[in-house]
Amino acid sequence: MEIELPPMDDYMIIAFENGRTPLRRCVDGKWSDYTLGPGDLTLLTRAQKSDWSWTETVDVSHVYLKADLVESIAQEVFEREVADISLKDVLRAKDPGISRCMAVIREEAGNQSLGGPLIAEAAARELSVRLLRTYADTGFVTSERFGHLPPAVAKRIVDFVNDSIQDKISYEHAAAITGLGTWSFMRKFKRTFGLSFHSFVLNQRVERALHLLSTSDRPLKAIAVDCGFYDQPHMNRVFKKLKGATPATFRRD
Repeated sequence: MEIELPPMDDYMIIAFENGRTPLRRCVDGKWSDYTLGPGDLTLLTRAQKSDWSWTETVDVSHVYLKADLVESIAQEVFEREVADISLKDVLRAKDPGISRCMAVIREEAGNQSLGGPLIAEAAARELSVRLLRTYADTGFVTSERFGHLPPAVAKRIVDFVNDSIQDKISYEHAAAITGLGTWSFMRKFKRTFGLSFHSFVLNQRVERALHLLSTSDRPLKAIAVDCGFYDQPHMNRVFKKLKGATPATFRRD
C-alpha cells in the first residue's frame, strides 16, 4: 500500500501493536526504510508532507499532539520563548516511556471512566516532555524578538477584559484572542502593560468598582458581583491593597 500524507497541523506518533511489515517513508526528499513490528514507534513532525509505502497488514494506533500543547510545555521546560519545534525524522524507535504514555491515552480515550480526560491530558503532557528530551529540535526566540503586543491587539485585550469584567476571565481565552500560545501571550502582555495579566484584571475590576462607588448608590455586595469579585470581602481586600482604603471608607470620604 502507498499513501501520500499532506502536511498536518499536529505532531503524529504511531505505535505498532500487531503484525510486522517493511515500511518505507519519504520526508523532505529523503527515503528511510525499516521492518517494524510490535513495540516499535514512528514519529512525524507537523507541517511536513510525507510519502509512505508498506506491504503487510499491521495494527497500529496513532496519537496526535496539538502544536499549542507541545509549544506551551516546551516553554515551561526550557523557560524560554519557543520559535519552532520539529520532531526528528525517526521511522523506527523503541521507547518504553513513550509507548506507556500512548497506551494510557488510548485506554482513557476509549472509555468513560471518572477522570479519564484528566489522566489522558497528563499522559499527553508527559509524552510531550519525552519527545522534547530525545526526539525534537527546538528553536528559540531571541530576546530582541520577544517584543510587545501590537497596539490594535492590546486594545482588543483591554476591551475583552472590560466587557467581561463581571465574569471569570482566563488568560487562556485572552491568549486565544491574540492567536498566541499562552506562554508567549503572558510574556508579551507583561512587556506591553508592565504587569501580569492577573494583576491587570484585578486593577480593572477595582477601577470599575471605583467608578460605581462614585456614580451610584448600589450596595457594596452588588458592586462586588458587578465587578467580578468572588464576594464583598474579596473586593474589600483587593480594593484596600490597591487603593489604601476599603470601598466603604472610599464611599464615605
